[in-house]
Amino acid sequence: MLRIGLHTLVLIGLAAVLMISGCTDPLFPKSAERSPYQRYSELRGKDRGGAYEVDPNNPMKINRDLRRRLAPLD
Repeated sequence: MLRIGLHTLVLIGLAAVLMISGCTDPLFPKSAERSPYQRYSELRGKDRGGAYEVDPNNPMKINRDLRRRLAPLD
């Protein structure tokens, strides 16, 4: 008879849960507002746009535009 320890069963269960939960859709879509501050800026016409841009040469690569996101609002 094969003797399996409690730790092994817990690890197998944890691995199964992680594999199942990793294939779900994200909780919030990318078009959703990020914070109340973003909504405030959009209403006043001071929105800086998203923090991400898709590279036109490589659509699979996402560029993070931190300079535009962290720039002062003026």
